[in-house]
Amino acid sequence: MSAEGEWLRAMLVAELDLRPATSIRKEAYGLTGDDAITIRDNNARLIGHGRMTRCGKYLELTTVVIDPDCRGKGHSHQLIEQAIKLTPNGLPLHCWTKSPALTKSLIAAGFVRKKSPSLRYLPNIIFLTSIRIFSLIIRLQFRRSSHQIRHLPHYKLHVLQQPL
Repeated sequence: MSAEGEWLRAMLVAELDLRPATSIRKEAYGLTGDDAITIRDNNARLIGHGRMTRCGKYLELTTVVIDPDCRGKGHSHQLIEQAIKLTPNGLPLHCWTKSPALTKSLIAAGFVRKKSPSLRYLPNIIFLTSIRIFSLIIRLQFRRSSHQIRHLPHYKLHVLQQPL
């Protein structure tokens, strides 16, 4: 399990758009929670990870990462399908991203891109983004925090409204 924690930590460190990495032990533990989604290859090797975060009356698909050697093979579609299956009926699922590849997968799964976040989602986005950036600054990760602040205007909201 520590090898998987090392993999996830390495992915988080390499991608400036993602949340800050924690210890290998904590990352390995996070791969086992009810809110964790994992994608494995035919050899059971971890190649993708996503997390579902509860935001009041909504769920957010966060920390979506696919191993660079495995990108472009439909694994993000598989990860999003798992996220949708884990979402309770009637609960809106959203994802806030600037990745064109992830956007393509979200649209294919039935998500709708919102031109601007409505008052329904805006408080959660502002709150979670503020906490993440504050956390980065406290951890002295100035490169990552400045990158995320600079790229905030490029993030787009995608929403899947689950049927009741």
